[in-house]
Amino acid sequence: MNLILEFDDFNPHPEVDCLAEIKAFVRVFPEIKLTMFTPALYKDTPLYSNPTWCDEVRKLIKSDNLRLAVHGCYHTNEEFKNIDYQDAIRTIVRAESIFRVAALPFIRCFRGPHWGINQSTYNALKWLDYTHVYTHEDYKELADANQDVTNVIYDWNLSGLYIPPRKKDVFGFSDGFQVIVGHGHTHNVCGNGIQESSARIDDFIRTYTPKFNFADEI
Repeated sequence: MNLILEFDDFNPHPEVDCLAEIKAFVRVFPEIKLTMFTPALYKDTPLYSNPTWCDEVRKLIKSDNLRLAVHGCYHTNEEFKNIDYQDAIRTIVRAESIFRVAALPFIRCFRGPHWGINQSTYNALKWLDYTHVYTHEDYKELADANQDVTNVIYDWNLSGLYIPPRKKDVFGFSDGFQVIVGHGHTHNVCGNGIQESSARIDDFIRTYTPKFNFADEI
């Protein structure tokens, strides 16, 4: 079994910073891989606003415990639900520029704030060479229409215990590869914050001893 753990809203703003929780997981599980969907600006706090924080994030990226994915630019409500193509490109490019000013590498993996996405955004992401879109069941029809990127819908909301699907071969396909995607937040919201979910995550890892994957390794 393979496990992707991904969390929304990572940023140095104190409301959403979970650097301490990430380090705690790495201490207990040195091989763990965590993907943080990262808004370039959160409540007007840019990624580069805290150089010490950026240094610590880079260390975790270098140790192969952390990758950053793009979670919009401004983190406004459904930022990409009604945007047009040119504005989508401009907004994503601005987000990327903030990552670069902060000297924080990011993967070509995207989720719109509050899940919002439309066809114009898909077109912009493809033009910008994004490979993965993490989306929601509410947008499944749109995802199905854009199969030239890898669309991922989580199957474990970290607000609750993992419940295996009712399949005979649930713990391995013919090639022995199955990916569970666990979704949460960097702060305690929706019941799936990294801190409030830590015991459930710990229990899952100790029970199933999964191999860890980043969000773009699917």
